[in-house]
Amino acid sequence: DSQYKELEELKADIEKQASSGIEEGLRELTSGLYLINTKDIYMRITPDQDAFSYLDTLLHETFHYYSGGGSELPSFLNEGITDYLTYKNFKFSDDEIADVSGYFKEVQAVMALLEKIPESELVTAYLANNPTMIKALFKKYFPDVDYEILLSKGDAMYRETYEQIGPTFELGFWDTSIDHPSVRDIRTFLGLQPSR
Repeated sequence: DSQYKELEELKADIEKQASSGIEEGLRELTSGLYLINTKDIYMRITPDQDAFSYLDTLLHETFHYYSGGGSELPSFLNEGITDYLTYKNFKFSDDEIADVSGYFKEVQAVMALLEKIPESELVTAYLANNPTMIKALFKKYFPDVDYEILLSKGDAMYRETYEQIGPTFELGFWDTSIDHPSVRDIRTFLGLQPSR
């Protein structure tokens, strides 16, 4: 009875919050959502959802929680690092991460940065939600590359992914190409080999 009462109170609280402007975000919710203002994680659960989909969404949103939502970071780095860490915690290889991530281009941009920036340093800056630390790391490990141009390229890539809502369905399969043109562009810009 006490659990049922607690569940009903939680449901009433969610409905109250939804009527106060969160409703639009919840309507567009594909699988998970972290709200910075309330520090709440919302998840869409469907009867046909498998356990892994539930867990990877929960872990992704939990990383947003612990990074303060990444609200201060460039969006492409926020989502790229979040998804990278999510799948790394499931022991996926880099190729597997790029193949399954909904942010496959952003994840690959992060992987390009990790070719020179130590993972522990990038994760520390991410969890601190500190854009100054991110910029300092970038300048330290990519001293001859313009950070502002990287941000504009990453922002354009993120808008492209967000507008597509994931990779393009072509010829009966999802094209999560590791050599996507926007990823090749960023890799070349960073002075790395265009393809992995």
